[in-house]
Amino acid sequence: MHPGIIIIVPNVTPVLQRELFNATLDHIGARDLTNSVELLDRLNPTIAELNQAIEQEVEKWPAAQRLMSYPGVGPLTALASY
Repeated sequence: MHPGIIIIVPNVTPVLQRELFNATLDHIGARDLTNSVELLDRLNPTIAELNQAIEQEVEKWPAAQRLMSYPGVGPLTALASY
């Protein structure tokens, strides 16, 4: 059972409540996962274009390139910090 979610069904044992919750969660989770994958498939080309634009922009800014020499600082963070 998911922590923080409490489902109380009168006259049903805790074991059966857990089974009902898991069955519902499995159904909802599978649908949500499918929707998320479809959305990601549609967004990936746009994300790739934006990443490319950011990488091209960072080439214009030597200060942003220096910031990227620090571990964990990528093009987006470097441009946002500059």
